Amino acid sequence: MQGKRVLVRETLLQDEAARIVGILPDITTWTSWMKSTTHIISSTQNTLVQGDEFELQRIVKGALVQEKWTVKSTRGSDSKPLFYELEISLDGQTRLGKNVGGAIKSLQMTITILSDKDQSGIEIYIDYSLNKIYSLASRWVRTSVESMAKTWMKDVIAILN
Repeated sequence: MQGKRVLVRETLLQDEAARIVGILPDITTWTSWMKSTTHIISSTQNTLVQGDEFELQRIVKGALVQEKWTVKSTRGSDSKPLFYELEISLDGQTRLGKNVGGAIKSLQMTITILSDKDQSGIEIYIDYSLNKIYSLASRWVRTSVESMAKTWMKDVIAILN
């Protein structure tokens, strides 16, 4: 099955993007700005690096939903233009302890923040593929993935508040 893609972008001021670049890599800050998540369990207590694993926990319609992620890569710069990129892969999702999200075979998200005097902003790119049996539900799955991208965007921008 051909991979599917979702992309959302938001323009920011240079200093706003720089603030996000300074805060996003530190997973210990995530619970303060990630409004959609109530708890985070992580294999690291500091800056995310390749191979780290973390679990996001939230309550949806009264039920505990857990998403398990693995950090595939991180890139960044301390010089101008300032940027940070985090690539993560969804390992699985459970609701009330039962596996859900079986329609998605694989899902990778890349969050890129650029802080430059000419152009600054954030981009969230999701690349996913479906299990063949769920191809008829592809429109519903795409809506769910688009919602995920928009929620992450809203949460990352909440760093500024």
